[in-house]
Amino acid sequence: MLVSLRDKTTRSFGYAQMAKLLNTRPTIFLKVHILATIPLQIMKYSADKKDQYIVFRLLEPKLDTLVAPEMKAEMAVLGNEGHKNMVLNLEAVTFVDSSGLSAILLANRQCKDSGGKLVVCNARPAVMKLIQISQLDQILHLADSEVDAISSLS
Repeated sequence: MLVSLRDKTTRSFGYAQMAKLLNTRPTIFLKVHILATIPLQIMKYSADKKDQYIVFRLLEPKLDTLVAPEMKAEMAVLGNEGHKNMVLNLEAVTFVDSSGLSAILLANRQCKDSGGKLVVCNARPAVMKLIQISQLDQILHLADSEVDAISSLS
């Protein structure tokens, strides 16, 4: 079985390996050759790096289980590069699920642990309502606009 990977290479897996990868029991195949590609979500975002902070604009309509892992990874990379103050602009985001909230909380903790601050801005009403219902408005720093978020970092 061939699986297309993120780096556009192809790796060959045996049927038993693929069954293990897909968390299923191996079954008997009668000379059937399968070509499978696993689609990967490529998160759309922009990151404007400044001297004292970074503005991370998520350009996805949904911050859900498909996008959140990649956002967590990107936030970790930015944190490891030494960016301790971040503005997370959610202007394009219309939907957030629990894994999206988890990604935001992870970024918040990362900034806090490094002595910095994460400010979430431009959250749409539906997203803001979820933040308030989950009482994360008491934990997160929120701003109405990107300008307000940047000014609250000083």
